[in-house]
Amino acid sequence: MLSNIDPITGRDIGELAGHPFIVDGNMTMYFETEETRQAYLDMPADHPFKLVDNPTDEGYAEG
Repeated sequence: MLSNIDPITGRDIGELAGHPFIVDGNMTMYFETEETRQAYLDMPADHPFKLVDNPTDEGYAEG
């Protein structure tokens, strides 16, 4: 899978060549800049609050 939308800024990256990226499992995520890539990497993996509409194990949305 490939994501050409910077997860920090939400902007579409038209030309991927030369942009920073990370590979996480089978997902490759591209970033506008090295700064937004680092901001993504610096985010905590566990969220300090419950996410809204996070599906349960049964596949139903919570909330």
